[in-house]
Amino acid sequence: MPAGKYFLFLSALFLSIIVSACSESLAKTIAADKDNVSSKPTVIFGFMSSSDDNWDAQTLAIISDITKLISERNNVDLRIVKYDKLNDFIRDVKSGIIQTFVGLSYKTEAELVPSMNFKPLFTHTIYGQKMNRFCLWKKKGKFGSSISGLKGRKIIIDGKDFFQYMTLREMLGEAPENSATITFGPNGSSIIYALALDQADAAVLSETQVNFFKFTNPGPVKDLEKVACGKDVYNPVIYASPKLSPVIITVISDFLKNARNDDGFKKWRPLMKTAKFVFYEPDKAILFSTFNDINAAKKKGWAKSFEKLVSFAE
Repeated sequence: MPAGKYFLFLSALFLSIIVSACSESLAKTIAADKDNVSSKPTVIFGFMSSSDDNWDAQTLAIISDITKLISERNNVDLRIVKYDKLNDFIRDVKSGIIQTFVGLSYKTEAELVPSMNFKPLFTHTIYGQKMNRFCLWKKKGKFGSSISGLKGRKIIIDGKDFFQYMTLREMLGEAPENSATITFGPNGSSIIYALALDQADAAVLSETQVNFFKFTNPGPVKDLEKVACGKDVYNPVIYASPKLSPVIITVISDFLKNARNDDGFKKWRPLMKTAKFVFYEPDKAILFSTFNDINAAKKKGWAKSFEKLVSFAE
């Protein structure tokens, strides 16, 4: 399974876990409220679409199967809403339609989480690593061993990810477009293949993405080496709105702590075991330091530089 699809699969896993946890709590609440036994409250979870329509359909099918079973067993209507536009997703988070979500964009999280007082609940380890880093990678034996050897070279990054641009700018010590030719890829997998096929001289990739290839498809990454790395960041975090019932938050937290032992998720146990996948609670101070760095970079005008660069590429 390509790295990009793997991350979406994990997102599906996150969302399905949340759905199960929420339904259990809501079922108990509904059962306790005898005056509203016939009511069927709706719980909506937002799903941001990716650049891969086929995989979106598969991911949504997995989540839909789970929510269908839960809705059949409980007096609750669980619905998945797919968003094709980020602005619509942000609007519905801000309006309260979406009260829990899995972070997939550090920039979007930096915009939403602190200002709306969303609570980080859980993140996860992957391949035994609690944190992740975005690094500048190149092929071994090319362009020397220092970052200065990449000046004037072609560097490929994700065209949707401001955080990668920000990290590259910090590593280079200047605007990337001033010292290199910047090109864009749609996702991590395509960027890895572009680097492996010498369509680029270097690439910004997360250690998690490269590690996944090392375990599943080592050919494209066997000759890659890190030139420099950014700061430690968390893997995707599950957030909860301050408007979400504390009872539901507690149920979600308790469920996630024991997810690997839940029979409802036994089909994912092989993946969780192979990937050394374990949920744990993130440190809010470390998480918010990432958000502070992003917001500081935006104030310096880096986001506008990134958007301008992407628009030229289009």
